[in-house]
Amino acid sequence: MSTMEYEKNKVFKIVVLAGEILLSNGAEIFRVEDTMLRIANAYGIKDLESFVIANGIFVTAEGEEGLLKFKIKYIPTGTTNLEKIELVNHISREIELKHCEVDETNEKLIKILNKKTYSPKAQIAAYGLGSGSFCYFLGGDIKDTVISCLLGIILGIVMTTANTVKISKMLSNILGSAIMTILAIVVYNLGLGNHIDKIIIGSIIPLVPGVAFTNAVRDFMENAYISGTVRMLDSILIAFSIALGVGVVWSIMR
Repeated sequence: MSTMEYEKNKVFKIVVLAGEILLSNGAEIFRVEDTMLRIANAYGIKDLESFVIANGIFVTAEGEEGLLKFKIKYIPTGTTNLEKIELVNHISREIELKHCEVDETNEKLIKILNKKTYSPKAQIAAYGLGSGSFCYFLGGDIKDTVISCLLGIILGIVMTTANTVKISKMLSNILGSAIMTILAIVVYNLGLGNHIDKIIIGSIIPLVPGVAFTNAVRDFMENAYISGTVRMLDSILIAFSIALGVGVVWSIMR
């Protein structure tokens, strides 16, 4: 393999790695394809072709004497991490400005891939803050907001534990929403809250797949119908799970 071909092979791996990071963290399909193409062009690969769907990447690139490089990468549907998406976007801009060598880019992308998410304590605190904020925004009073915040913290503990023991997404959402509804009804019956609907809605809001649903719509708008359909179905199933957890408990306890 010639030196040029070796460098092209490294660039090809970088392109696939960048696409993997973006797709696994909830980036839109058109963003993944555009970023991969920009990185390839900036490093001198003008013949790269990519096909990206919601959980897979297909990439080809021509080498010397008609040699084809081909890669299929399965990407499990994961959570949304906007920080990693922004970091990859920043690197792609640096590459276009010729500020990153190939080896340096590879090291940066590997660090982003292995970058740990926020600690469980920070995630639990975010659940509580989000629940309380949405309860107040939707018309709850101070008592409702405090209760919703506390319930959000409990929800964070439940969901963090569910992720640790590898419970399926659908089951964990049913479980989380059901527990929140039970606790909200109990608290309301004890006279500690004033608006049961605001408390329940505020406490389960962190489960709602708003970003995933928005990305599904954006994929449809960019003619990525396969990926849009997959993400839309995933969002609908999560919403159904939340509704099921709340509805069953509410029907039994009311």
